[in-house]
Amino acid sequence: MKIAKTRRGWGEGRVTQLKSGRWRAVISTGSDGNGKRLRDSKTFKTKPEATLWLAQRKSLGSADGGGWTVAAWMDHWLAMKKTTVEFQTWRFYNQRSRLHVKPRLGTKKLSAITKVVVDDWHRRMTEDKVTAAQQLRAAKTLRAALEDAFKSGLITSNPTKRSALPKVRDKEMECWSAEQARTFLRLAAADPNITLWRLALDSGARPGELLALEWQDIDFVKGTVRIRRSLEHTDEGLQFKPPKTPKGLRVILIAPETVAMLKAHREKRKPGVGRATTDELVFPAQRGGAQQINHLGQVHFAKALKRCKGEVPRIRVYDMRHTCATMLLGAGVNVKVVADRLGHEDPRITLKHYAHAIPSLQEAARQAISALLSENGTQTAHKQKTGTT
Repeated sequence: MKIAKTRRGWGEGRVTQLKSGRWRAVISTGSDGNGKRLRDSKTFKTKPEATLWLAQRKSLGSADGGGWTVAAWMDHWLAMKKTTVEFQTWRFYNQRSRLHVKPRLGTKKLSAITKVVVDDWHRRMTEDKVTAAQQLRAAKTLRAALEDAFKSGLITSNPTKRSALPKVRDKEMECWSAEQARTFLRLAAADPNITLWRLALDSGARPGELLALEWQDIDFVKGTVRIRRSLEHTDEGLQFKPPKTPKGLRVILIAPETVAMLKAHREKRKPGVGRATTDELVFPAQRGGAQQINHLGQVHFAKALKRCKGEVPRIRVYDMRHTCATMLLGAGVNVKVVADRLGHEDPRITLKHYAHAIPSLQEAARQAISALLSENGTQTAHKQKTGTT
């Protein structure tokens, strides 16, 4: 009598030996929405290793999602994230969830989210004219949320990892050339915030870092600026926070002309001179206290640009940081030095963001290699011409 082969249930899993002698563990992770099973597998040298992995995967939970809908899980996940990430990061998560995730996937169960569903989600966003960049950010948010659902045992795998992320072409950063930066400083010389603009172009510091500076951070003798905190928007208002990484804590050597401008600015800020206050901030609001970061760019920097009457391109106040980096790299300054000035954790980050500035160095490289390989450019050739040996 032939015994009927029973089909394994979802999440049951199996361990089999391959022809190579290695062992493969396989576990079902749900359905693609069309009745086709989805599986996760991993290969090990020994059977105990494969069995242990399978047991660990099975202990994480079944594929029912614990009854959570995507909308309910996103709200729960955002509440947890609010205490573990920077407010600005959380705000972006919340925005992407509200605009792109919950409206299109919110009513679905976590267990119903498959690669097919995720792919269809992207298709619908494309039909709704959601840009590839916006889709990428939304996809990364959903992926992070479902990864935590997986770690919590609500689902047996993260289906978003099977769906390719949207491809987005890197957008070249907008910035000024050195000549345009000089033109701006010349035409905006009478602007009340000219010292701030000069320091931004000199130091490459972020707007929030500049607005957090206190006079104790300026060393007029050594000509340095110490970056030790940043001004940020939070759900509780403006707050000063330390840099996210150790590299963010840095001391920047600035030009003597910038130091002189800071000295003059300090004199104007002394009590009893105009609208000056006793505020310790280097660049406080007119009535004292910290300036609004958005107000700095949308109002003050916009007014400074108007003084230029179209002779320089309109950029964001943050783009002065990009201008500083681009000018330094274009002048041949070592990328490690530029990375330290910007507070980047790794010079590779600097190269990734500012690679467009490097081609300007190719001409210098061409001339250098030409001289080195040229007969007239070698030391030996020089000795022969002079009759030395």
